[in-house]
Amino acid sequence: MKSSDPEPAPDHPSTYILVVEDDVLLRFVLSEWLRSLHYVVHEAANTDEASRLLASPLVDTDLVITDIMLPGMIDGLDLRNYIRRAFPELPVIMVSGQPPASVKKDPNFFHKPYDLQKIADRIAQLLSERKGS
Repeated sequence: MKSSDPEPAPDHPSTYILVVEDDVLLRFVLSEWLRSLHYVVHEAANTDEASRLLASPLVDTDLVITDIMLPGMIDGLDLRNYIRRAFPELPVIMVSGQPPASVKKDPNFFHKPYDLQKIADRIAQLLSERKGS
């Protein structure tokens, strides 16, 4: 662990989350909230950056949180579908202020503005399920 990395909490040591959000303020708030919970956070402003980070052997990722409406070659739904194919064990949480009907009932979808604690609870649940599998 690099000295600049936050000290991991005992309940999720060295857990890496990729936040994909084009709105700088929303990305900052969510990322800082997750860091305050002792997660290690990587950030991407679009799906192109996210795809590069996911493909990098130098970047660990345990969970992805992505906006749906994003700039780049693909949108957040396509990013989720890519992750399901390439990294089937990697959980994905989606967020959007204008979600398509196809995701509104998905338990991993949160409507903006979302409750940070509800996202944190879902992250904990998904990571727990992943460790159990």
